[in-house]
Amino acid sequence: MGTAKLVSEVYRGVREPHGALYENKTLAEVEDMSTVVRPLVDRNQKFDIVATVWVRTLDAPVGPLYERYEWMHKEDLIFSDTVFRGVTLMDEHVHMKVSLSIPLRTFARADTLENFDIRATFKLAPQSPSLLDRITNFTSWVPPTVVLPDISPETFSRKVRAARLISPRPEDLPNAALESFAISAPLIDFHPIKSACGRKTEKEQDDVPTLEHIQAPLLVTSTKGKAPLTRHPYVVTRTDLRVVRMDKIYNKEVFDAFHNLLRRNDTFNGCTRAEPGLRDGRRCVPDEKTGKTQKQVAYAPFLFVNGRTWGPLDVIPMPINREHCPEGSVPETPGFMNVTWNLAYSGSTPDKLLLADVLGGLQKYDTTDTDFEKFKVQRAVEVAQRIHGHKHSADNHIGTMLIFEAICLIIDFIRLNMQFHYWYTRSTTVGISIIGSSLTALSFSLFFVIDLWRQKAFKQGEPFLSSLYVLVIGVYWYILTPALIVRALWSLKGTHSLPYVKLNPASHLERASARSETKGRKGWIIGILITVFTIHFVEAFRDLPLIARVGPTPDPTPAELITANAMETYLVYPLFLSGTMFQVAFNYRSKMFAGQHKLASWMALVSCVIGLGPYIPWLGWRAGGSRKPLLLVDAVRLGLTIAFAVQGMLYKRVEQDPEDQNTN
Repeated sequence: MGTAKLVSEVYRGVREPHGALYENKTLAEVEDMSTVVRPLVDRNQKFDIVATVWVRTLDAPVGPLYERYEWMHKEDLIFSDTVFRGVTLMDEHVHMKVSLSIPLRTFARADTLENFDIRATFKLAPQSPSLLDRITNFTSWVPPTVVLPDISPETFSRKVRAARLISPRPEDLPNAALESFAISAPLIDFHPIKSACGRKTEKEQDDVPTLEHIQAPLLVTSTKGKAPLTRHPYVVTRTDLRVVRMDKIYNKEVFDAFHNLLRRNDTFNGCTRAEPGLRDGRRCVPDEKTGKTQKQVAYAPFLFVNGRTWGPLDVIPMPINREHCPEGSVPETPGFMNVTWNLAYSGSTPDKLLLADVLGGLQKYDTTDTDFEKFKVQRAVEVAQRIHGHKHSADNHIGTMLIFEAICLIIDFIRLNMQFHYWYTRSTTVGISIIGSSLTALSFSLFFVIDLWRQKAFKQGEPFLSSLYVLVIGVYWYILTPALIVRALWSLKGTHSLPYVKLNPASHLERASARSETKGRKGWIIGILITVFTIHFVEAFRDLPLIARVGPTPDPTPAELITANAMETYLVYPLFLSGTMFQVAFNYRSKMFAGQHKLASWMALVSCVIGLGPYIPWLGWRAGGSRKPLLLVDAVRLGLTIAFAVQGMLYKRVEQDPEDQNTN
């Protein structure tokens, strides 16, 4: 109970990060609106999202502001528009595509580049009517000494008017309030790139995290001190924007105390958005109950951009030469780079943002890898993103496929344990194909050897615990089944004396069942083996696609796995398929069901049907995704699975001894 309570409290703290500030009342229950802080945006308030894209230039910045802050660069605006209209905190998976034309002059000539040299800003603007319509003042926890980059074209205009002592316009105050909680996100990511002039690409060591990195959620990374091939600028073409569903009413006295602490203590807040949502605006608005104008306080919503929404297929290398190849050996840098910027909006809960940070920090990929490996990593990235609520596009069905795969995994796990139970409870081999079961046991044993081979278990340099884990899992998946099959076929019974096992003689019915499988059918048995092995040995049959592959071709097999793969292709798969065929054929001749539990055969069919999901166009992973081909041997396996399931419905099971009659 104590552990459950602790977990519940931790989860509540993550899902409701400002629980100590809550008033725990609804808006209707509040008698005096001046005693609470209400949300500027609640679940019913519609709002627009304005996006602006800025690109650094090489032009020298002019003005007193730039003289004080030499690190600031002059920027050009290349896009500014409303990208999401009329959305709410409850909307999810709203997508938008924006065409960007990025000038490359700066990136081809600048000595040092930063990920914010192309940046996107997002400003949330509530639609009228809203509390913003009557704003009279606003405050922010950001210290006044902190200079923030421009958010929108209005930012610069407002600064110019203030510098020239021109009276502010009526819209300046609302715009300044909205920009106080707007955010900037980098649209450049640095990755290795293959040399354009044949030089060797050196792998870069991962940066060691520092306290500064931990404090700043949006890191500024640069090419300073890095080799051009290890830190090449890639344009990020995917951005996941979230607005947190924080619409609780706060107690004003507690809120103000915490808000003032943030404003005063620069060390505590670290100039980061460590406590989302704690920004307020002072507004005089009519009270909903009395209609009288009174002072009210509202807090701003929290906008969030996940810094690792993208995979290797979502970043595009800039077509620039930063390694100084000999003149004429590489194409000239074009003036502009055209990309499609994929935007997604969702209202989200605080716990999903935390999960997004955790999962995003775990993903690693190599942009110089093969196309096939990048497709595999892209799929893994999209799975991780879908888990915390980000869908890459409207036609992306990775969530559906993830559910299907989870169902198949659960079914296969249940079937495996039912397989253990089936062979453990066999008290007679009547109805069981001795040849088929022997081949199945042999194939499982060889699968075990191949699995250890591929996992490099107990090889020099491999961690012992990792190898031990591979061994234990391999025994569970591949060794228990053949061990129980051998026990059932040989009628082995445990004893209390050496050698602790006893071989029981076969009964009359068991001998008759074994004779009926082989008597007069040796030519047929040999024919099945020759046919199955021929299908696997002849490439034209083995790799015959009934449904073509989608996506890149798999990479060549590593040299150390060629033997293991050949062993699996030319020996293990034919043995397993032949064993299944012999059991299905024996069931057909005897008109009895044996070889597995009936329920297991039906579950296997369900798993196979679900496994066909990727071949259904509207259920595919995503447009332009990857998919294995459906081969002739896959169709044969599916046919045998269907045959087993149909036999389970038509035939009676083979009865065991009286004490075992209720096990099937």
